[in-house]
Amino acid sequence: VPKSARMLSAAAAGKIDLVIAKQAKFEGTKVTFSQFSQKNFQYPMAPTHKETYDIDMIIHCTGFKNDFSWLKGVKFEWNPRSWFKNSIVPGYEDKLAFLGWTRPHQGGIPACSEMLSRYLAMIWTGEKKLPEDWVEQAKEEGETLNEYYAEAGGFPTVVDYPSFMTAMSELIGCQPRRPSIFNVKGIIQYYTFPMWPAWYRTRGPAARPEIIYEELSRHGMLDGIGPKALTGLYGSVVVRDALYQAFIGNPLFYIFSFFGTFGKNLGGGWYWAKSKRYAGEHGVNMKLKNVLCP
Repeated sequence: VPKSARMLSAAAAGKIDLVIAKQAKFEGTKVTFSQFSQKNFQYPMAPTHKETYDIDMIIHCTGFKNDFSWLKGVKFEWNPRSWFKNSIVPGYEDKLAFLGWTRPHQGGIPACSEMLSRYLAMIWTGEKKLPEDWVEQAKEEGETLNEYYAEAGGFPTVVDYPSFMTAMSELIGCQPRRPSIFNVKGIIQYYTFPMWPAWYRTRGPAARPEIIYEELSRHGMLDGIGPKALTGLYGSVVVRDALYQAFIGNPLFYIFSFFGTFGKNLGGGWYWAKSKRYAGEHGVNMKLKNVLCP
């Protein structure tokens, strides 16, 4: 199952067990989990809690190693955070860029790659130019991300999805169009639904607004609050928390951040919160418009 809400929905419906534990001991066809962080959204759990399962198959996500030896005569620093937007390599900007080296801690690689592909196509056809200080920007953004993701130092591909998509939309010129405040269903979906790439087709180059509107028409006004099964399981708590985050928590964060820093990088004091929004990642700093148009 890919990283999506489908797994949460299945767990909320009781179809699967979602276990997060620090240790697992394997014996034949049995696995015993211990030191639980949570199980099926229930936490905290007793430090001594253990559970044993019979298993048929184990799928390991063991990763891979990086090897650029096939790029003959090309020398560059293997560190995506030294590249512009984790893609464009200094010194080879007219001929070399990487896609797939943007791993959002919450979000998807394909969405980030789509935005990068659009931008690269515009650069290489002459429709857009890189910022004059793009090398310096890449260095500064890399340092910010290293601090933000200090607990994941071995994963330089990790990016912050909301700010990355916002940064790319500003480079491309395809910032999402916010629905009219008189369109109640549309405005709630805008603030609570995932930041799908189709939102960035509502205007700007190669705009196709009908894509997102057709998709949204298939969903109810509150479907973005949480997985349906999860919403049914926890009822008003899920709805309350989601609405608070969208309409109170985030706007307050924007306001205090803006007036406290005048649009500059929020600094290490905010990194513990992992707020997801506009704390300097990818060059996206606080703007007053973010209060109502995130």
